[in-house]
Amino acid sequence: MFTMAASITVFPLQTQTEGMTVVLGMWGAAMGTFLGLNSLHTISVVGLDDYAAMMGAWNLTLALSFVTIGPFLVWCVMQATAMPSVCGWRLFLSWSVFCCGSSCLLL
Repeated sequence: MFTMAASITVFPLQTQTEGMTVVLGMWGAAMGTFLGLNSLHTISVVGLDDYAAMMGAWNLTLALSFVTIGPFLVWCVMQATAMPSVCGWRLFLSWSVFCCGSSCLLL
């Protein structure tokens, strides 16, 4: 977690491409380690037999919250800032990405 936080903090300070590449590599390695350890911990808690069902339930919850909470937050920002054009495009893009991703899963 410290490596991810440090790389996110240092990335805007980089001015050369090589430095950005090194920082992004560090972030990617830290994220991969975090996700790998998270999966191993989840398997140790729920067991390998129930892992697929747990991941399916988790991804369903994630998808439903993306569809419901995301547009609601965009609507709240739109009402607070009185910028319907910017938030409208954001809402349209989030829905189009979701629909495109859902249709790709069906193929």
